[in-house]
Amino acid sequence: MSKRRRKRKKHWFDTQVGSLVFVNLLGIGAITLFNAYYSFGTMLFKVSLASAATDFFRSEIVFNGLFLIVWNGYVLIRYLVKKYRK
Repeated sequence: MSKRRRKRKKHWFDTQVGSLVFVNLLGIGAITLFNAYYSFGTMLFKVSLASAATDFFRSEIVFNGLFLIVWNGYVLIRYLVKKYRK
Protein backbone atom coordinates (compact mmCIF):
# COMPACT_ATOMS: atom_id res chain seq x y z
CA MET A 1 0.00 0.00 0.00
CA SER A 2 1.24 3.39 -0.82
CA LYS A 3 0.93 6.15 1.68
CA ARG A 4 -0.19 9.51 0.51
CA ARG A 5 2.04 12.33 1.51
CA ARG A 6 0.39 15.37 2.85
CA LYS A 7 1.13 18.54 1.06
CA ARG A 8 3.13 20.75 3.36
CA LYS A 9 1.49 24.04 4.18
CA LYS A 10 3.52 26.94 2.87
CA HIS A 11 4.49 29.48 5.49
CA TRP A 12 5.26 33.13 4.94
CA PHE A 13 8.97 32.56 5.54
CA ASP A 14 9.17 29.88 2.84
CA THR A 15 8.91 32.51 0.11
CA GLN A 16 11.76 34.74 -1.04
CA VAL A 17 9.97 37.93 -0.08
CA GLY A 18 8.94 36.56 3.30
CA SER A 19 12.45 35.49 4.17
CA LEU A 20 13.80 38.86 2.99
CA VAL A 21 11.35 40.70 5.25
CA PHE A 22 12.29 38.40 8.13
CA VAL A 23 16.02 39.05 7.69
CA ASN A 24 15.37 42.79 7.38
CA LEU A 25 13.40 42.82 10.63
CA LEU A 26 16.00 40.69 12.37
CA GLY A 27 18.80 43.02 11.24
CA ILE A 28 16.89 46.14 12.25
CA GLY A 29 16.19 44.61 15.66
CA ALA A 30 19.84 43.73 16.23
CA ILE A 31 21.00 47.18 15.14
CA THR A 32 18.40 48.82 17.37
CA LEU A 33 19.60 46.87 20.42
CA PHE A 34 23.21 47.74 19.60
CA ASN A 35 22.39 51.45 19.19
CA ALA A 36 20.27 51.54 22.35
CA TYR A 37 23.08 49.99 24.38
CA TYR A 38 25.71 52.42 23.18
CA SER A 39 23.50 55.53 23.11
CA PHE A 40 21.70 55.15 26.42
CA GLY A 41 24.65 53.49 28.13
CA THR A 42 26.37 56.88 28.17
CA MET A 43 23.73 58.07 30.64
CA LEU A 44 25.77 56.26 33.31
CA PHE A 45 28.43 58.90 32.74
CA LYS A 46 26.07 61.84 33.35
CA VAL A 47 24.96 62.40 29.72
CA SER A 48 21.46 63.84 29.50
CA LEU A 49 18.49 61.85 28.25
CA ALA A 50 17.85 64.36 25.47
CA SER A 51 21.40 64.04 24.16
CA ALA A 52 21.30 60.24 24.40
CA ALA A 53 17.94 60.10 22.59
CA THR A 54 19.22 62.41 19.84
CA ASP A 55 22.29 60.23 19.37
CA PHE A 56 20.11 57.11 19.35
CA PHE A 57 17.72 58.33 16.65
CA ARG A 58 20.50 59.70 14.47
CA SER A 59 22.43 56.45 14.66
CA GLU A 60 19.22 54.48 14.01
CA ILE A 61 18.59 56.36 10.78
CA VAL A 62 22.17 56.02 9.60
CA PHE A 63 22.88 52.39 10.52
CA ASN A 64 19.44 50.95 9.68
CA GLY A 65 19.32 52.86 6.41
CA LEU A 66 22.79 51.66 5.49
CA PHE A 67 21.91 48.08 6.44
CA LEU A 68 18.72 48.08 4.37
CA ILE A 69 20.40 49.60 1.32
CA VAL A 70 23.38 47.24 1.40
CA TRP A 71 21.47 44.05 2.25
CA ASN A 72 18.58 44.58 -0.17
CA GLY A 73 21.04 45.65 -2.88
CA TYR A 74 22.99 42.44 -2.32
CA VAL A 75 19.81 40.36 -2.55
CA LEU A 76 18.71 42.18 -5.70
CA ILE A 77 22.08 41.63 -7.37
CA ARG A 78 22.04 37.93 -6.45
CA TYR A 79 18.50 37.61 -7.82
CA LEU A 80 19.39 39.28 -11.12
CA VAL A 81 22.56 37.22 -11.55
CA LYS A 82 20.62 34.04 -10.87
CA LYS A 83 17.85 35.06 -13.26
CA TYR A 84 20.14 35.93 -16.19
CA ARG A 85 22.48 33.02 -15.65
CA LYS A 86 19.74 30.55 -16.54
